[in-house]
Order: sequence, then structure tokens, then C-alpha cells
Amino acid sequence: MNTKEIASQMRSLAVFRCVTRDKTIEAFIKMSENPTASNCGEFAESLYRTTANFSRYLLNAVLLSENIVSVKKATDAPIEPVIADRAKAELKILQTASRVTPDDVDNLAAWLTEDLDFEPEFKERLNNIKKTGFGVFAENNMFTLEDGKIVPAIFRDNISLYSIKGYDRQKNAIDNNLKALLSGKVAANMLLYGDSGTGKSATIKAMANKYAPQGLRLIEIKKSQIDEIPRIMGLLSDNPLKFIIFLDDLAFDSSDDSFSAMKAVLEGSVAARAVNTCICVTSNRRHLVKESVADRTADDLHVKDSMEDIGALTQRFGLSIIYEKPDKAMYRRIIEELGADMGLTNITEELFKEAEAFAISKGGRSCRTAKHFIEEVLRR
Repeated sequence: MNTKEIASQMRSLAVFRCVTRDKTIEAFIKMSENPTASNCGEFAESLYRTTANFSRYLLNAVLLSENIVSVKKATDAPIEPVIADRAKAELKILQTASRVTPDDVDNLAAWLTEDLDFEPEFKERLNNIKKTGFGVFAENNMFTLEDGKIVPAIFRDNISLYSIKGYDRQKNAIDNNLKALLSGKVAANMLLYGDSGTGKSATIKAMANKYAPQGLRLIEIKKSQIDEIPRIMGLLSDNPLKFIIFLDDLAFDSSDDSFSAMKAVLEGSVAARAVNTCICVTSNRRHLVKESVADRTADDLHVKDSMEDIGALTQRFGLSIIYEKPDKAMYRRIIEELGADMGLTNITEELFKEAEAFAISKGGRSCRTAKHFIEEVLRR
């Protein structure tokens, strides 16, 4: 196989040009143009960081790429025949490249290949593009906002709903709202408030994991980034996927500038909300504001208006869900179910009394307290 000709063809890619910007594929092209021992080693080292199978690596890069055909298909834009024909020709080029073996470069390095048919794989990806997404959103389901850019979360939380015990009513309400979002309806913005450790944040992340295969993504932002939300919604508005814009453990001071920004984001801004997004906020406070006695007794002719302004923020969420500390019966259920999952199956009456005492020492019953208690028992 003439590797120099393959490299030349890959340099000519237009539809899938973004694929050639991948560092491993760049190293492959460099090796194909000049198969020295150094270039072969550089390519193999880069490949090994992900897999030893170059055919699978290259196909995956094609399927996940933010190429012009995938973008047009996702946004229901017409794909001109010349672009469709060129895409088909380029898939053949990439398929040929995926079959380059160590023999073709005098065995100066080692990797695996297999015969894969790129065109049907790509067609299947296009048929499901509105659930799989493309580019960075195809590879990840949880993101953060860094320097104004949406980037994959460094430490993705793999929590599942199965591991969150109790609070069935709350989980069902969130689940139904997200199903509406995924079906193309306008979902309600959500406020989850109540006692700490009850599973508010965990539930949202577990829902994001549950519905990732159906096209749901989560973008977590900080309070200092609230004024970025309208811009982020604009960037996402044409994306076929659905997004939770997530603010965790949010609280304001009554004089906080972010307070007004949050009100405008939820309702009142001139920018229309993207129908493929849903804002979700968790907080230990229903009204999200840290109030002091001075806030209510200050020499302010408009104290009543100020307090109504604080309450109005909560009212701008279409769905408010309270998470209260579990009562004794619910706490026992959490201990038993979580204990069974973690390998602690014999929950005696004596052990449950210990669990109650442990909860008191930790400030009260909660899912988090139950988990910590079980972990302590298992360490004995």
C-alpha cells in the first residue's frame, strides 16, 4: 500500500478535514509521508494512549467529528449533492487509511487494524445524530464553563438513580419535566431546595446520566457566570441535543449583583429562552437569599418591596421541589436499601439505633449521613 499517496489524499479532505487535526491522526499522516523509525514511534505512542487498534480509532474520530454533513443533518439544513458526494469519497479515503498495517511501514512500529466499512457506520450515526450529537457533545455528557467556553467536566460523576434512595415523589417530578424537554416541549426551570445531603445535586446528575443516550447533556456553571447564561443559550439554540444548565448550591446576599442577573435570566430578559434548555438550581434556601435581621428592620421606605423582590425570584421557577430531612421510617429505608447495595445486609434494631445516634452527631438524618454511617460500619 502506498502510504505517501494515502497521506496526500488525507491532506485533501474537506468534509472531514477536522478529523486530520486530531494529534494521533496528524502523527499518522506524518508517518505515512515519511515512515522513519521516529515518526512510526511517535504515531504508535499517541495511538496507545487510547487504543492499539487504529481502524477503530479512526472510525470513532469520524463518527464523533463536528463535520459539515453532521452539523447540517443535525440542524435539518439541506446537504448539497456536491457535499454528499464528496463525503462519500472521503469516507473511502479514510477507510483505506484505517487499513494501513505495520507491514506498510517496514514494521517500524506495531498496531492493530481490521476491515471496517465506514460508510454504513456514518449513515447510522447521521440517522441518530439528534440523540448522539457531534463534536465535544458526542463524547461527553457533563460540562463546565471555563473562560467562556463549554468544556467537558474533568471528573464526570457516574452516579445512577438506583443509588439514590427515597424521595420518589421528587425524582418523579424531575423525571417528568426532563421527559418533556427531551420530547421537544418547553420544560419548566427547576428549583430544588431543602436540607443539605438529601440528594438534590445527585439526582440531577443521575438524571443526566440516565438520559444521556437520549440526547440530554448537563452544563454546570458558577454563580459568577450567571450573566453568561443568555449567551450560552444562544450557542446551544441550534443544537439538536437537550441541555440542563445547572447551578449547584446557589445562594445570594440581598445586595448581590448576580441576584438581578438571575431574575432576568429566568424571566424578563429580552433574549428568548432556547427551547432545548432547562435551568436547574439547587439551594438550601427556598428564596435563595441569605437574609439578615437588618434586611427586615433597616431604615428603608421600600422594605416590603425588597422582600417581595426576593420572593419573586423563587416564583420565576416553573417547578419548585422541596427536599426535607427524612423522617425515621424513610431514614430506615435508606439505611436498609443503601446498606444492601454496599454489602451491609444485616440491619438489626441495634444497628439502626446506632445509625440514629450517628445522624444526631452529624446534624440530622440525610442520605449523605446514611452513606457515611454505612461506610463507617463496613470499616470496622
